[in-house]
Amino acid sequence: MLNTFKIEILGKPYSLKGDTSRAELEALKSVLDKKTNEIKGKLQALPYSDALVLLLLNVAGDYVKENINHKNVTDTIHERTKKLIQLIDQNL
Repeated sequence: MLNTFKIEILGKPYSLKGDTSRAELEALKSVLDKKTNEIKGKLQALPYSDALVLLLLNVAGDYVKENINHKNVTDTIHERTKKLIQLIDQNL
C-alpha cells in the first residue's frame, strides 16, 4: 500500500507517495530540514532551482561520505574477523 506524505522543501509543499513507512518518511523530512537549515544563508540569495541543486549536492555529499565510512567499517570488520579465525585455527 502506498503511503502519502506531505513535505515542505525550501518553502514549497510537495506530496510524496511510496511504499515506505511513515517513520522512514519522517526521517527523510528530518534530513532535508536539517540540511536546509545548515545551508539556509546560502539558499536565500539563490533562485529556487539553484537552491534545490545546492541542497541536493549537500545531501548527496553526505550520502557518499556515509557510504565510504560504511565500507571502511565493513572492511575493518572483515579483516579483524579473518585474523580472529586464523588465531582460533592456530590454537585448535
